[in-house]
Parts: sequence; structure tokens; C-alpha cells
Amino acid sequence: MSDKNDFVKQEANFLGTCSIRSTYLSTTVTLVLCLGFSLISGVVTARLLAPIGRGELAVLLYYPSLIAALLPIGLPLAISFRIAGRSHNAKEFASTGIWLCCAIGVLGSVLAVIFVPHFLPNDKQNLRGAVQLMCLLGFPMILSPTMFAIERALKLFDWVNGLQLLASGGYIAILGILWVTHATSSLSIAVSLQILQLCLLFLHIWRLDKRFFLSPIRWANCTSLLWDGLRFFAPAAAATVYSIADRGVLIRKGTEAEIGYYAIAYSLAYPLSLLAEAFAQIGFIEVASDVSSDPSDLIVRRIQMLQVIIAGSAFAAGLVVSPVIRMAFGLSFTRAIDPAYILLGAMSFRALSKALEAMLRATNHTWPGAISSATSLFVLIAIGVFAAYAKTAQELAAVLVISDAIGFAILVGAASFILHIPAIRFVGIRMQTIHSLRENIRLSCLAMATRFIRERPIP
Repeated sequence: MSDKNDFVKQEANFLGTCSIRSTYLSTTVTLVLCLGFSLISGVVTARLLAPIGRGELAVLLYYPSLIAALLPIGLPLAISFRIAGRSHNAKEFASTGIWLCCAIGVLGSVLAVIFVPHFLPNDKQNLRGAVQLMCLLGFPMILSPTMFAIERALKLFDWVNGLQLLASGGYIAILGILWVTHATSSLSIAVSLQILQLCLLFLHIWRLDKRFFLSPIRWANCTSLLWDGLRFFAPAAAATVYSIADRGVLIRKGTEAEIGYYAIAYSLAYPLSLLAEAFAQIGFIEVASDVSSDPSDLIVRRIQMLQVIIAGSAFAAGLVVSPVIRMAFGLSFTRAIDPAYILLGAMSFRALSKALEAMLRATNHTWPGAISSATSLFVLIAIGVFAAYAKTAQELAAVLVISDAIGFAILVGAASFILHIPAIRFVGIRMQTIHSLRENIRLSCLAMATRFIRERPIP
């Protein structure tokens, strides 16, 4: 009987490990596919709008993105933390969080319409009305992160991956419709993207149990979520603001054409940062759910594995940057080539920082992310704005490499201090890690194939 119980436990542990591996692999594959869709949509957008029009689109999308990053005050992370921690009243916490985000979103959109246009530089006041419209339509961008956080905490990773693919494919479909109807402009594309976000929001509502929306809203849950959100707000908000502050700097200092060049360069380099999403999102849940008292080995393994992936991806991306810009985006965007090469280094540091910060946050250590992001943001503003060294796309990319490298160094030092591990273990590519990664990919493919065979209906 004891042998049978041991066998059952071993099989459960194996299936659980395979599930984690297959989740990492499926999420990474989804991100790769989304990157492919993003490249296609980026090429089409650049061809349709040219550098100046592409810069105007970046301006229109910038302010709603900034508002969506700040207004939820960490509530998506707080809800995810409560559900992942298997709180006994998780549905009540989720319902409370959703309605809090709704109230914040409505109030924030109205305030943004009033105040955001005053932050536009004088040479971009012609976009004032369009920016106000985008802020008014930005409500889905505020609520969607909360829905995604709930679904990830419930480990509905396949559903989340499907929605991300749908959003990426839907953007291409929108561009096709606008091109056929001869309605392509920076404003029409931006409005269509907000309508797409609204459609995805309805899908979130359809997928989740109605108790996530109709459970009683208790004041104690409100205060708990707000407190948890505030604890997570500093690192999350600082990191998110920093991730889009570069465009804010260029909007203040550069022309629409330079913003367009930078947008193209950024779109080619940013996928390196997205490769860390699987490690950041799933790693947060994995570490938060870890019953052991010492998650240091898990965190180190994930960071070492990510470095191998980032190094290979950066090398491959460097080989195709110039041909892709010249042949796909067009010769009018050749001034984006040098910034793209520089941004590959910046995004490599950012990807590692994103994953390490998320896993440290899951151990209830939020201060490393706050200090790292705040320092990087300070360096970016100090050099880019006050030193006036970010008037072109190439200059801004150089500033980003410096600020991202400093941010990653701070996180490594903090992780070494918290986990009592030498900092050298977080840095460097090791053959053992490469072999482990290869074995993980093999087992993940086997687990996915096994799950597909088991779930296939019998004729």
C-alpha cells in the first residue's frame, strides 16, 4: 500500500512538473507567434503611414498607455497574489477588485480628457482633439490587465494565450479593413485598436465565472486589496512608467519623424523583452505558490535559463535587423537601423530585469524593483531631458542601454543580498544551463503531445 502511495505521489509530481514546463513552452510559443503578427502589423502600419504618420500614431497611443499603467494602483497584481495564494474568499476579492478598477477607470478617463492635452508640447497641439478621444476610449486598457491577472492566477494560461493571439491577429485584420476602405490614418488605426480592446474585454467577461463579478463587495476586502496594491504599486508602476517613458522623452524633445524612426526600431528590439513575459508571469505564480521556504534555487535556475534564450535571440535578431528595415519597412525608415541595434542591448537587460523583479516580488520583496525602476527612470530623465541628449532616436537608444544596465545591476545585487547567493550565479551562460534547457524543451513537447492525445475525442 505504501509503495502504491509513493508511486501515486511520484506520478503527481511528474505531471505537475510537466504541466509547468508545458505552460512555459506554450506561453513562449504564443509570444513568438504574437511577435510574428506584430512584425507584420508593424510593417503594414509603417507602409501605410510613413515616418511622420507613424510618429503621430505613437503619440496617440502613448497617453492612454501611461494612464492604464498608473490608474489601477497595483490592483491586478494584488488580485493575482490573493488568488494564487488560495485565499478562501478569492472570488470575493476578484469581484471587489474588478469593480474597483471599473470605478477608477471611469474617473481616470474623464480626468485624462481634461488634463492630458495640457502636457502636449506646443509643436504637437494639432493632435489635441485626437489625444482627448483616445483618453476617453482608454477604459478597456485599464480593466484588461485585471482580467488577465485573474485568469493567470486561475492558471488559465491556454485561454490567455489564445486571447493574445486573437488580439495580434485582429490588429492585422483591422489594418486590412482600413486599407480596403481607404480609411487609413493614425487616428483611425488608434480608434480601431481601442475597439479591439473592448471586444477582448467582453470575451474576458464571458469566460470567467459570474461569481467573479456578482460576489459581495466587502469593505474589508477593499482595504486589503488597496493595501496589497499599494505594496505592489511602487515597483510595478515605476517599471511600467519607465518602459514607456522613453517615448515620452522623445515626444517632448523630438519631431514626429524621429518618433516614427524610434517606433520602428523599438518594435524590432522589444520582442527580446517580451521573451521574458513567460518567466515573469508564470514565474511569479510559481514562486508565490512554492511551499518551500527557500525559493532561491528556483529563481537562479529561471534567470540562468532566460539568459541563454535572450543571448541566442539577440544574436539572431542582430542578423536580420538591417535587411528587415530596408526591405520590409522601406528605405524611408533606414534611419531606424542604428537605433535598433543599440536597443537590442537595452531590451536584453530589460528582459532579465523584468523576470528577476517579478520573482523577487513573489517572495514579498517589492523594494528591489522599486529602487531599480526608479533609478533607471532617474537616469533616463536626467540624461534625456535635463542634459537634452535625446533629441533623436539614436541618442535615446544609447541612453536606454545605460539606464537598463544600471537597473539590472541593482536587481542582481538586491537578489544576492536577499537570497544569500553570490551575485555571479545570476550572471553568465553555463553549459549545464543549456543542457537543462534542451531537456526541459524536450519534456515540454512530450507533455504537450501527451495532453493533446488524452484530450482528443474518441471517434
